[in-house]
Amino acid sequence: MLLQVSDATRLDPPIGKGSHVDGDYKPEEGVKTREVWSHGCRPLRASRAGCSADRAAYKGGYLPVEAVTRALVKTGWRGPLSYEVFELSQAENDASIPTRWARDGMAAHERLVRACADLAG
Repeated sequence: MLLQVSDATRLDPPIGKGSHVDGDYKPEEGVKTREVWSHGCRPLRASRAGCSADRAAYKGGYLPVEAVTRALVKTGWRGPLSYEVFELSQAENDASIPTRWARDGMAAHERLVRACADLAG
């Protein structure tokens, strides 16, 4: 079994009510709010480059990724982690994106492993 790790951005205002991702929300074409949110606002855990109109103000996702991971590790589970990340910034025209995401992904992974280190054994 692997643990698929994914976080989420809390959008304020929400999609369809003035969010900066409203341009992708097209209910008349069957595009639901969940789809827009799921495909563009799922940051790395504790990322600083998330789905935010103001990336400098972004504080990372809000799901209890660390708590869920720790609870699973407490059961004795030891296995691979898979990170599922979908971010608007990944589509930018910038040659440094793969390198940045690889570096940020490794840093997020290392933070999560450190957060569970006291449970290793």
